[in-house]
Amino acid sequence: MRRHPAVRTAYLGAEA
Repeated sequence: MRRHPAVRTAYLGAEA
């Protein structure tokens, strides 16, 4: 991910 950590966190949260 080349975006800020918030985007990655939201993505992982949706996957979980």
